[in-house]
Amino acid sequence: NAMSEAHRLAGELDKAWELARASLAASQAQQLSFQAGLAQLSLGIICYERGEAQEALGWLGKARQRMEQSGAKQELARVHFHLAQAHFTLKEFQSARRHLLQLLALTDELGYDQFIAVEARRARPLIQYAASRRLGGDRFARLMEKIEAVPTKGEVSPPLDTTVSTPLPRLEIRALGTPQVLKDGTPVGKGEWQTATAEELFFYLLAHPAGQPREQITDVFWPDLPPARAKSTFHSTVYRLRRATHMEILAFDRSSGTYELNPEACYWYDVEEFEKLLKVAPQSGQSRVEALRQAIALYRGEYMEGFYSDWCLPKRRSLEERYLGALSELAHWCVDKGLYDEALELCEKALQKDSYYEEMYRLMMKCYHLLGQAARVAQVYQRCATVLAEELGMEPAAETVALYQELMAEQ
Repeated sequence: NAMSEAHRLAGELDKAWELARASLAASQAQQLSFQAGLAQLSLGIICYERGEAQEALGWLGKARQRMEQSGAKQELARVHFHLAQAHFTLKEFQSARRHLLQLLALTDELGYDQFIAVEARRARPLIQYAASRRLGGDRFARLMEKIEAVPTKGEVSPPLDTTVSTPLPRLEIRALGTPQVLKDGTPVGKGEWQTATAEELFFYLLAHPAGQPREQITDVFWPDLPPARAKSTFHSTVYRLRRATHMEILAFDRSSGTYELNPEACYWYDVEEFEKLLKVAPQSGQSRVEALRQAIALYRGEYMEGFYSDWCLPKRRSLEERYLGALSELAHWCVDKGLYDEALELCEKALQKDSYYEEMYRLMMKCYHLLGQAARVAQVYQRCATVLAEELGMEPAAETVALYQELMAEQ
């Protein structure tokens, strides 16, 4: 269990979890109740450090039972401290206060509380909260002073702050093209995500605003792992996601058992903006044209570019079809208004995305015909015929052939 604790303090939560589970199994096999309680305490701490405070309560509750049975008051006091921390993380402040008062009662019986200072260094917000509400008089304020006076190795002590948590940052999220998240204007780098899966999970949950149960998420991301290993990997990934963005960026709905983006999160998301522009804009007129132009400008590339998981492919196709539809609609409007150069540019953009889009070839031929450039009409038709023949083994549609012949006959 000491090795598990060392890995936890080093931030290696997967390894810490593995060692604590092994310690628990060995203790239970040998019927060593106290040692099993220590392992369950470690598992509870690891859970809430991963951001899974609800699961932490289960492990800590088991540890509490064992410590009460064994009469180990110091370890029982530690359990109450971490139960308070787990409830505090869940914003269950009344329960947190109750466990802190039980902690104080146990330290009174023991006659010392130095061991709590060690635990408290990693739970400053909880101690600040207790001090601000004068639980136990000024005892938590004195504890806070001890923590501030002697920071742990490599730790920079923050100033005293009685706020419960830091505010959620303003996020700017882009999934059209290479995915990117900006936190209060600063890009979240690959090193902050730690793994590509943590970044992908963030966008996956963003794509499922109603929330997803853990079992569904593990089926999507780790279908080949054994359930226990998939669960552990999920928790580690959620922890990395939270560390990269904000510890409260995700919410867990206990009634449905689902994880979702925190409803209180403040963000701008290019996919939502793209879809809104195409949905709410008027069906015609200058406002419609401006909405189309803005939507086209937002489309920097395919949805979740660089990611090829099955979950994002239907959305990618859907957004690409809407993008092509916007290009086509705006290009036709430009032709009607005599803006042939802009129409040609829009057609080229569409063909860069879908080189088999015959409607765009036909519109380009019309533009060049109206510009009096017969040679360019022939070039566009030949380009269309070559692409279809070489890549699909097909000839242009009858409509395309008929339009080409009609335009060439008018020259």
